[in-house]
Amino acid sequence: DVSIIQPGYIPWLGFFDLLKLADVFVIYDDVQFDRRGWRNRNRILSPNGKPHWLTIPVEKKGNYNQLIKDVKIVDENWAKNHLETIRHFYRKAPHFNSIFPDLDEAFKSKTLSLIDICLNIIRSLAPILAIDLELIHSSEIDSNVVGKTERLVEICNKLGARRYISPDVSASYINPKLFNNERIELIYQNYPHPKYKQFDNQFVSHLSVVDALMFCGRKASQFVGISHTKIH
Repeated sequence: DVSIIQPGYIPWLGFFDLLKLADVFVIYDDVQFDRRGWRNRNRILSPNGKPHWLTIPVEKKGNYNQLIKDVKIVDENWAKNHLETIRHFYRKAPHFNSIFPDLDEAFKSKTLSLIDICLNIIRSLAPILAIDLELIHSSEIDSNVVGKTERLVEICNKLGARRYISPDVSASYINPKLFNNERIELIYQNYPHPKYKQFDNQFVSHLSVVDALMFCGRKASQFVGISHTKIH
């Protein structure tokens, strides 16, 4: 099983679900940075029960076509500010004391590379969710094709994939025939987002994984790897 997805900042549970399902997980880092996507921002739960955005400030001026792997952070204090917000919002969450030290450690990197920060955090949180990582960067895989689906198929072929697990959003552009032609099974994730207790508020879904970890701790591992069975 192979999955290919762009990196994200403190990603949602569905990202880690794909991590758990895939035998090989490809970080799609040599595609254009989307300015209003999830590469440098995500949402956590504020004390008033509303989603709150945390955004890493990155260099944008004159870099409209920059690739994800080339994006640079422009504020060295972003990590301190984000950690303080997380501390303030979740200090009364049941698993704050066990989870926050891991976050604190993950945020300590001094790099100004956005992808390095994202992957450092992902690698730090994965073991808490009982995930063993094998990450490959798409930029490390030679490519001779153009076209979104063509590139995905090429990566799968080079990795010897029998099945490609795709995020649901990819259905808008993927051409299934190209996978069928190569005898690669294409399935969409269709993640069944779980509900769990968040203080006394009405449940808010699709937040950063930080939220599930603060309220559920290591038991949040039961929320990943649930979209599909793995093939052996």
